[in-house]
Amino acid sequence: MQALDAPGYSWKKYALTVAGVARAREILAVAPGEVAHRAVETKNLITGKSFSGPLGDVYSRYPAFATNSLFRS
Repeated sequence: MQALDAPGYSWKKYALTVAGVARAREILAVAPGEVAHRAVETKNLITGKSFSGPLGDVYSRYPAFATNSLFRS
């Protein structure tokens, strides 16, 4: 994982390194079909949303986690 500047924002953007992508592909290649399928589905669900999307989902299901959060949607 590498931290990249997010132009116009005070936070960092995180992305897999080339080595991280290669390792993920290795793991998926040997994972049972259903596990690999679920992993790819989860990745697509998360990366298809803005930062506030998944965080808002967590906070709506588990409000106690939002109590001390600095993030406000």
